[in-house]
Amino acid sequence: MKIKFLFILAVALSAFSCKTEIERGTGIWRASISDFSDIDSVNVHYYLPSEGDLRKMDVVVTMHGNGRDPWAAVSYWKEKAEEYGVVIIAPEFSMEEFPGSQYLYGGLQNPDGTYRPEGRSLFAAVDAIFEQARDRWDIRAEKYYLFGHSAGSQFVHRMLLLHPSERVKRAAAANAGWYTFPDSEAVFPYGTGGCEERADVTTFVGRDITLLLGDADTIPNYGLRMTPEAVRQGINRFQRGLTFYDYGKSLADSLGVEFGWTKVVCPGVDHNEEKMAHSAADIFFGE
Repeated sequence: MKIKFLFILAVALSAFSCKTEIERGTGIWRASISDFSDIDSVNVHYYLPSEGDLRKMDVVVTMHGNGRDPWAAVSYWKEKAEEYGVVIIAPEFSMEEFPGSQYLYGGLQNPDGTYRPEGRSLFAAVDAIFEQARDRWDIRAEKYYLFGHSAGSQFVHRMLLLHPSERVKRAAAANAGWYTFPDSEAVFPYGTGGCEERADVTTFVGRDITLLLGDADTIPNYGLRMTPEAVRQGINRFQRGLTFYDYGKSLADSLGVEFGWTKVVCPGVDHNEEKMAHSAADIFFGE
């Protein structure tokens, strides 16, 4: 009788295990962000490596560009996810739900230009989405790696400046079209004027941030902003990235803070997200 009971128990546990086995590869789930936005939830696209213990893996959050295509953002990371054994997640902030510049500015502002209460932003929502990913796959990592290209890069550097999350371990911002400088004399979104109380400038210039710049990203395409304020940063993405890096270094020196940023120039690379994602992966995990 005892043997029969143990056999039945083993079969039941085996069936339960089969039912709860996690399907690897690409997928999507709906994540709650109601505490941080007027939108209740957003799609989160992901890629799980084909092998390895998910619980022990690091997580990369990759931010899509202004085309709002998270599938592309995930696909550029698949090869490196397999190589390094890391989980990739990409929140989707669609144009329908976050029109205009709401995504680029992290949902900091209401439609009338006033600022939302502190902590109620898409920047804070990204931290919450990471927590939901941890719960979903029982991931042990307490911090994540953050990457963005083009408009995604704009999101990344603004998040680190205006929402100094302790959950971000390392970040890479690639080929941003233009930047928000840690300068309270310049009005947001070109500086922190009007929202300077949210900016932790000292922490920002000391953070482990890699600016990935393609030295062939010199053509003013893909909707490159050409306002007078943006042009003062440079005439193309490559020049603007160099200007931003130099400003950060000068600011760190004036504050007496150890400068944490790294500038990586990718020779011959233009506005190419896949190449930049691969470079970021090697920087994050290949050293």
